[in-house]
Amino acid sequence: MKKILITQRIESVREYEETREALDIRWADMLRGQQLLAIPVPVKVSAQDVVQAHHPDGVIFSGGNTLSAISPNELSELRDNYERALLEICLEKQVPVFAVCRGAQFLASYFGGEIREHDGHVAQRHLIEFGDAIKHLKSPELPETVNSFHNHSIHTIEAPLSPLAHAHDGTVEAFAHNTLPIIGVMWHPEREAELTPLDAAILRYLF
Repeated sequence: MKKILITQRIESVREYEETREALDIRWADMLRGQQLLAIPVPVKVSAQDVVQAHHPDGVIFSGGNTLSAISPNELSELRDNYERALLEICLEKQVPVFAVCRGAQFLASYFGGEIREHDGHVAQRHLIEFGDAIKHLKSPELPETVNSFHNHSIHTIEAPLSPLAHAHDGTVEAFAHNTLPIIGVMWHPEREAELTPLDAAILRYLF
């Protein structure tokens, strides 16, 4: 199986006076079904050490937590700083990257995109429109709607990223890097009852 590093949300649990990392267990099931091994990344182990120890075939930047530029708090800053270090290693070594929801916002922001607070994208499905660039993923079919669980949306992206899909309100729902194996989506593949043909095609393309 190919080894895929995956970042985690960071949570403060006051009842136990602990700071915890958490990852939806559906990620491991979904990836295993595609012959991919999920390896959760601990934020207190340096990104360089994690990459050197595992020699990953890819990295997933998962959802959870708000970007520190939007909500400046200790946990968001901790995660942003760690993921920035991990992303820069991926860029240097050309490690494939799949970014989901908050992860997609992080990547878009890293490359100069604009993230805004946005209503109407939480706990619902909405229409989506794909551009011609999506065809290179060779998905047998494209969904008419996607799930949505975010309070902030990608309003603009900048080169070297290009849009693959937009929501019905014009916000960016998916993008790809122009030259590197990097794709970001605002929906959650792991929260679908079954992996969609498009998400399966993305995983095949990247990993």
